[in-house]
Amino acid sequence: FPQVPAGGFRAFAVEDDLSQPVEGSKPEVKKIELTVPEGADINTAWDRYFNTHEPTAKAIRDEVGRLLKKEQFGHVIALIQAALRHHHQDAWMYEVMTLAMKAKGCSRDEVERAAMSAADFAKNSADLMHIGSYLERLGLYRRALQVFRQVAQIEPVWAEPYIRGLRTAQRIDDLEGIQWATL
Repeated sequence: FPQVPAGGFRAFAVEDDLSQPVEGSKPEVKKIELTVPEGADINTAWDRYFNTHEPTAKAIRDEVGRLLKKEQFGHVIALIQAALRHHHQDAWMYEVMTLAMKAKGCSRDEVERAAMSAADFAKNSADLMHIGSYLERLGLYRRALQVFRQVAQIEPVWAEPYIRGLRTAQRIDDLEGIQWATL
């Protein structure tokens, strides 16, 4: 069976020690401040911000949280996409981005593409199983089944991808998937 990392599974987990203070001092995290004029393109605005600023991972996470509270899903998506383009990458970003995309009503293909980007951060087959389960929860059953099959290729004696794959294949009435999971 695959080894689950110490401390449990954390595929989309956010590191808690993004800016550990030195004993006796408080870390200074510069807050992201961006005002986008009415009618301006938010994607361009966030790209310009990242071209001229170097925010910390904590500042990005805090700004995403603030925007989510205000239900500014378009800004969340634009901020995360700009951050990714400017080499600020964290696994949590893909999950948050897919949730914001769903809340904003983005197409199923866009949501699937964003969710699958998290596979780049998978460190082991347990991480891939989590991504497959996440895809399943999003209703992206065919893609989830593909991920479960990929995990089974990596870990052929692990029962979980076959069990989850069978349930997913039955849900979408995929005869080939059912046969794969049961044979």
